[in-house]
Amino acid sequence: MEFLLPHLALMPCSTITFESRGQLDASDLDMLQKLRSRKVVEATVRIEHSIGRHEPALWAADIVCGAVVQARIGNRTYLDMLGSAVELHTI
Repeated sequence: MEFLLPHLALMPCSTITFESRGQLDASDLDMLQKLRSRKVVEATVRIEHSIGRHEPALWAADIVCGAVVQARIGNRTYLDMLGSAVELHTI
């Protein structure tokens, strides 16, 4: 999240939807507050949580992750289909 949130905030994104992990959602909000206090992200950035099966936008991340995993094991077909829509950062 320390890498992701500042980059999303530069796009700009004002509200970022995370897949809900129940009680662990609070740790996401805590991390956002820490990044705000360090002035890494603006106070206008918000996080909301949604249940994955109820939010189709969250499925896109699973699709991209699947394409990346396939590329890493030698099958670039799906990642190539996504083309320049995917920007990979290795941390």
